[in-house]
Amino acid sequence: MGGEKGRILTIPQAGPTPMLEEITEVRRTVEIAGEEVPLVESRITVRDRLPEPEDGVLYVVPREVAEAAHGRGDLVYAAGYVRHKQTVVATELRRQSR
Repeated sequence: MGGEKGRILTIPQAGPTPMLEEITEVRRTVEIAGEEVPLVESRITVRDRLPEPEDGVLYVVPREVAEAAHGRGDLVYAAGYVRHKQTVVATELRRQSR
């Protein structure tokens, strides 16, 4: 909005929010202070099926979903929050770099 007065846009929710899942795997053990400690690799993935990408369509999702869904340039999240009356309003949409 860059100093200009903007509009408040309400975007209706089109479906359930995708759930995330943490996948962990013990890669090896390391020694710390004479004790063997597992070194665990973890990654967050989107557990639920996302809609198929469509030309010209952006899906507004929580930031965590956009970050977990690698390679999906059609997923954006609200950013740049300001308060408007009793509501927190996003002033921009962002997407993860490819």
